[in-house]
Amino acid sequence: MAGVEGERPKGPSKQSLWHHAQRKRVIEAHPEVRKLFKPEPLQLIPVFGLITARWGMAYALRDSPLWLIGVCACTVGTWSVHGLGTYGHEQAHRLIASGQPWAMIVDVILEIGLTSFGRIVGYQYRHVNFHHVYLGDYEWDPEMRDLCAHVTVVSAEQRSWLVTRALVIIEGCLSMLTPAGGLYSQDVMEWLRSRFLIPDVKGEDSVRPPRFQLPAHLARKKYAFLTLSVACYVVCAWAWGWRAMVFALWSLAVKVSRFDVIAWGQDIAEHNSDNDDHPTNSTKSIFNWIFANTGYHTEHHSFGNVPGCYLPRLTAAAPEEFKFQPDSWATLWLRWARSNFKSFRLTEQQIKIAEAGRCSRKPVSRRD
Repeated sequence: MAGVEGERPKGPSKQSLWHHAQRKRVIEAHPEVRKLFKPEPLQLIPVFGLITARWGMAYALRDSPLWLIGVCACTVGTWSVHGLGTYGHEQAHRLIASGQPWAMIVDVILEIGLTSFGRIVGYQYRHVNFHHVYLGDYEWDPEMRDLCAHVTVVSAEQRSWLVTRALVIIEGCLSMLTPAGGLYSQDVMEWLRSRFLIPDVKGEDSVRPPRFQLPAHLARKKYAFLTLSVACYVVCAWAWGWRAMVFALWSLAVKVSRFDVIAWGQDIAEHNSDNDDHPTNSTKSIFNWIFANTGYHTEHHSFGNVPGCYLPRLTAAAPEEFKFQPDSWATLWLRWARSNFKSFRLTEQQIKIAEAGRCSRKPVSRRD
C-alpha cells in the first residue's frame, strides 16, 4: 500500500503483508518456534568482544605507522564497527534487553563501541517504526536508497561517462586513504558532480526526510549520544595518543562511506524492492558469525521478535520457507560500484516519481 505524498499509509505495505503471511504459515506448521520469541541478553557477549576488538586495536596501534593503521582500519576496524551496528539493529527491536533501565544501558554500551555520534538513535527509530511497517514503499521506507542519488548518476553518465568514473575513483581514494575521508567523500563527489556536470538535478530527495524526524525525547537522546561519542575520541587521544584516535575514527569513516564492501553488499543482498512476491533474501556468509546473523534477512522480517542468534533455528525448522540467494556480499557490492552506485532494483513507484520531476531543480511544466 503506497502512501501518497505527505499522507502516512493507514496499514502495512504489500511487502510487509507478505512477511506477515509467511510468519503465519510458519507458526501454523511449526508452533514450536514460539519458544524463540524472547530477548537474549547473552548477545552482550559478542558485543563486548567487538568493543574490545575495536578499542583494543586502537591501543595496539598507538605507535604504528599510518599505513598500517589505515590497512587495519579499512578491514578489521570497519568490520568491528559494522558488527556493533548489527547489534544496534538487534537492540532496535529490543532483542538484547527490553525493559528499562537495561535497554538504555545496552544502548549506551553500543554507542561507546560504535561512536556513531548519535546516528544509531535515528536508525533504530526509523527501522522499527517505518522500514518494517512500510517495506518497499519508497515514500515511507527510509532504508530504500535516495531516488535522486540514482537520477544524478544516470543524468551524469548521459553527459560524461568518463567524468562519473573519475568521480567514483576520487570518492574511493578519499574514503580509503584519508583518516576521516569516508565522512565527507560522498558529499564532495556529489558537490563536484552537481556543480560542474548536472546543476539542473537535485542530489537528494528533500521530500522524505521530514517524515522521519525524531520525537523530542529521542532527539535529546541523539545529542547526548553525540556528546558521548566525542568524549570517547577525546579520552582515546588523551590516554593512548592521536594515532589510536585516528584508527578509531578511520574505521568509522570507512563504515559510513560507500566503500565498506561487506556492509553495503549485505544491504544490497537483503531486499528485492522491485519484487512484491519475494521482497527479501537471506545469505550464507562467514560474517554472520560476527554480524548477529543479519544475513538471515527473510527470517528477520517475518520474525522481528526473534534474536539474531536464534534465526538459524527458524531456517532449520522451516527450510521450505527460507532459501538463500547465491551471490556473496562482495560480488554484489562490486556490481553496484561498477554501475557508478546506481540503484538496480527500482520500483514502478520510483520510476513514476522520477518522471514527475521530483529530482529536477527546474520547475516542471504543466500541460493544459
